[in-house]
Amino acid sequence: MFGYLTLFIYWLNVKSYIESPKKHFDSLLALLLHLSVGSLVLYLYGPVIFIFGWCFPFFLASQWVLIFFIPSTISSCKVL
Repeated sequence: MFGYLTLFIYWLNVKSYIESPKKHFDSLLALLLHLSVGSLVLYLYGPVIFIFGWCFPFFLASQWVLIFFIPSTISSCKVL
């Protein structure tokens, strides 16, 4: 979940939009669309489906950050 929050939500959307709003207007649109669809899933299907059908898949997809992104940015770290 940390890669999802830090990489997707913060770094790719919030930070890029704050740094250059005109250039990264699509980041704001992506974040608003993501939050609205997540809210719609929570409202229509409830908290169990929201957690297992929305949050959990994003958690699994964001684990590449721990496996590939972090070791490639730290020169002393090696991928097994």
